Amino acid sequence: TMWQIFSDANRLIASAIPAHCLLCSAASRSPLCDGCSADLPTLGHACPRCAEPLHNPAPLCARCQQNPRSAALHSTLTPLRYEWPTDVLVKRFKFNHSLAAGRVLAEQLAAAAEVHMLDTGERPQLLVPMPLHTSRRGHRGFNQSTELAQQIGLLLGLPVALQAARRTRATTTQSLLPA
Repeated sequence: TMWQIFSDANRLIASAIPAHCLLCSAASRSPLCDGCSADLPTLGHACPRCAEPLHNPAPLCARCQQNPRSAALHSTLTPLRYEWPTDVLVKRFKFNHSLAAGRVLAEQLAAAAEVHMLDTGERPQLLVPMPLHTSRRGHRGFNQSTELAQQIGLLLGLPVALQAARRTRATTTQSLLPA
């Protein structure tokens, strides 16, 4: 896969030339220096179904309690708040093909998944990345959810079902939707 090819190439480069932090450009052998890594904004208390931030732990947020359609979603795993520097990493990964930024995000998701699996005793059987519509994939050049799923699958020892889902229609670009 593209991830494995770039991962192998990145390891070779990293062993010969010191890397730099993706966010502050400080010398670092990891994609993020210790300072920037510590600045990643963890979500904290959140609705287990939709990941809406909460001030205190609760079984569900008010919106999920009031909306019966939300029951179709069992849970959401969201380790980071979407603010600086998470937003920078997501945008670099999605729109600049920064596989190093994707690796940081995959590592954060995998670590949160490990904690969730330990806490609940639940382990996913497989990962299913959401495919991009062909028009968007042609524009973007790669499917970021496939790249994340493959990296998380490697980190957690889970299979990835690349053909399990199919996007049948083009939808509005997420970055154009209201918050």
